[in-house]
Order: sequence, then C-alpha cells, then structure tokens
Amino acid sequence: MSAGAIAEFGKIDCLIANAGILTEGKVWELDDETWQDMIDVNLTGVWRSVKAVLPHMIERKSGSIVITASSNSDDPDPGIAHYTAAKVGVIGLMKNAAVEVAPFGIRCNAIKSGFIASEMTSWQGMLDRYAGHEGGTVEHMHQAGYYFNALPMPMMQPESTARVALFLNSDLAAYVTGQHFFVDAGHSVLSRTNLGAVIPSIEDGRTDGCSLTPASRLSLQAGDAARRA
Repeated sequence: MSAGAIAEFGKIDCLIANAGILTEGKVWELDDETWQDMIDVNLTGVWRSVKAVLPHMIERKSGSIVITASSNSDDPDPGIAHYTAAKVGVIGLMKNAAVEVAPFGIRCNAIKSGFIASEMTSWQGMLDRYAGHEGGTVEHMHQAGYYFNALPMPMMQPESTARVALFLNSDLAAYVTGQHFFVDAGHSVLSRTNLGAVIPSIEDGRTDGCSLTPASRLSLQAGDAARRA
C-alpha cells in the first residue's frame, strides 16, 4: 500500500487511518470471533497502517498521522464493548506513537468522532436499535441524531470529520501532536442524551428527522435518571 503510493506520488505527506466496523453484543455474549474481528480491524488495522508509512516518514523527517477514534472511547454504550475497547486502544496507540516519532518531526493525533451517517451506522440492525423495534428506518437514525447531539442537527456527515483531519494534517496544526479531539456536535458535553432536543417532525415537511414517541422519550429520561443516580 505505502510502496504503491510512494511510486505514484513520490512521497507520503500524511496518513488518515480510518478503519472501522461496528457489530453488537453484550460482554458476556460476545464470541471470540466477533471480538477478534473488531480488534483486528479497528485497532490492529490502524496500527498496521501507521507502521506501513512510518519508515518513509522517518526517512524524510516529516509527516502527519490522523487516527479516527470515537466518542465511545469516553462514552461507552451498552452492546458495543468490543468496539469501545478498540477505540480506547487507538487513543493509546496514537499517544505512544506521537512520543516515539516526535524527534523525527512527525505528528500524530486522533479524532473522536460522534454520530456519523455511514454504512457502518445504517445497517438494519442499527436502524432497529435507533427505533427501539424491528423495522427501523433511516428516519429513525436521523431522529436519534438529534438526541445524541447537543447542536440541533441530525446525523453528522463524513465531511464533518474529514475537515478536521485536513486541518490536523496541514501546517495550520504544525504545533499539534499527541492530542485527541471530539468532533461530535457537542455530544461530549451532554450528560447522556439531549432531552431538550428540538426535532423537526415529519409533518413539518422535513425528511431528516421526526419526533420521538412519548414512550420513547420517557424511556430515555428514565435511562438518564438511572445513570445519574
């Protein structure tokens, strides 16, 4: 991979390590294969990408690496222990790499992304999770985004984190290394969910959100109250 990039472009200035999969399972229900698949892709895959480009960057004494982590590294969610563990791991990888490569003029940072619309978050199992029942739709996904985010917006788009990665890989961030940044529409400042969210309803003519049912809202409030107790 790295050899092909060097052959085509002459050098590698930066790396964005954006490997990621998402599956579900309680800690006591996860089988070895599901756990290992998650670690292999979300943690080991990132390490292999970083390892592949570093000899070239060290030789040039220049380079920047940005790793995609997740807000789940600070805000664990039931059913994704293996995902959370991998994302905590990449933060540790980033910090250690930043220390080791700093003498060569190489920077390494991470982005803790929030709720992003992608194939990873829109498969039917996740749509059902957002809806709280089988038959979940993209509508439910965007609805969930309003409750996840502090800012009044639905699911983030991939460009949201791509712009931050562009900044971190640019000379504007020349003095930034070993850091991890939340890009999560303010989710990290919430206690858990945005119970004061203002969500456009289907009747408003908007297609990117709808109101939670009273039962769903009560369920969220009860869950937050239990967590604060």
